[in-house]
Amino acid sequence: MRDFWLSPLAKNSGQRTLTEAIEADEKAIALANRFGYSLPNAYKSLGSALKTLIEQTPNRGKRKRYEERLQSLRRSASKPKTA
Repeated sequence: MRDFWLSPLAKNSGQRTLTEAIEADEKAIALANRFGYSLPNAYKSLGSALKTLIEQTPNRGKRKRYEERLQSLRRSASKPKTA
């Protein structure tokens, strides 16, 4: 009964895992911002980490998940933020 908070698109396990990872990325951005990182620097730092993971991951499936997270991060960074 834990699925009540997931979006209707997150029906299967793979999509649910990706959704949870993206939410964790957003929380990491908020936490970094709270501890003194500027918002652009927090996005750059997480983006750099994801790019490094993409380059170093030989498994195609895991690499695809990192690429999807990076795409989501880029979309999120392009949205205007309210203070």
